[in-house]
Amino acid sequence: MRFDIAFFLCCCRSFLSSNGRDEDESFYDLLGVPPGSTPDELKRAYKRQSLLMHPDKLAQKGRHVTGADRDRFTRMRHAYEVLSDPRRRETYDAIGERGMKWVEEPLSVDPQELAHNFATSSMYDRSKIFAIFLIAYVAVFVLPTLVCLMADGTLGEGARWVAILAPLWVWDVFILFYHSRVIIMGPIKRP
Repeated sequence: MRFDIAFFLCCCRSFLSSNGRDEDESFYDLLGVPPGSTPDELKRAYKRQSLLMHPDKLAQKGRHVTGADRDRFTRMRHAYEVLSDPRRRETYDAIGERGMKWVEEPLSVDPQELAHNFATSSMYDRSKIFAIFLIAYVAVFVLPTLVCLMADGTLGEGARWVAILAPLWVWDVFILFYHSRVIIMGPIKRP
């Protein structure tokens, strides 16, 4: 599993719906394929479903095309686009359609829904969020505090700058790790 998905699941699970999945029909069900399908099977299923669901094909069969038919075809096409891309498929398999949308478009998140999901989540999940904020607080304020204490001489004569600056170096290692992961990802497609 990718690092970013594992982090999202570990730290942000409490913001997803309680069951982690959406109530709508899954992308696999829309295409009529099992979750372990190969790219060729997905392509065949997409072509088959396109012939059955395309609004023009429905009109040729004499059926009145409604907005729901168009929406269902658009959703099926989106399902194929997601499942045919290995990276997006892995994200969808791990966190579902709603979670994938939140990862790809963070501004599409409804704050009231997040608050409700957080309030109804388990104590363990809420504790993880609290721990993240606590770690961030300590990471931001511990170094200036230690530098001030060292400069004032409060830490004593035996205190070394190496020990004082160690938290900064640990932080730098985390930043280096994050940036190396971003570089390894390669170019990111613009929306």
